[in-house]
Amino acid sequence: MNLNYKEVPVDAVYSLRHQVLRPAQPLSSCHYKEDKEDSAFHFAALNGKDVVGVSSFYCEPNANLPDGIAFRLRGMAIEPSLQSHGIGTNLLTQAIDICKKAGADLLWCNARVDAKNFYQRIGFKATGGSFNLDGIGEHYLMYRELI
Repeated sequence: MNLNYKEVPVDAVYSLRHQVLRPAQPLSSCHYKEDKEDSAFHFAALNGKDVVGVSSFYCEPNANLPDGIAFRLRGMAIEPSLQSHGIGTNLLTQAIDICKKAGADLLWCNARVDAKNFYQRIGFKATGGSFNLDGIGEHYLMYRELI
């Protein structure tokens, strides 16, 4: 497999977001209001023309985290048959470089409970206990300082 990691238009992330993150909900549930903001960018892992990993990033502070320029990671999804092959780590590592170049001091996300260990392995810290997002499940607020 010869993967290419690059920024993509938002329309390129919806199908995989839906398949992995919200399969029992309508596709429209994977369209986030922040997706088309000027500061937003969407990053994907491609195997040829096939999108096999996606993530989206928004310049968005979080009052529960340290001050500074913060980006939020949202909608990260990897093709199920390719999970645990390093695609997510590579995708996020390269996107972190883009966040840093945009001046970000911090990257945060609401991580699903079953993804907590993945984020911890790449330097994220959980803060507080788990919380429920209606219709989606238990999550942790996690962040990584980028400075």
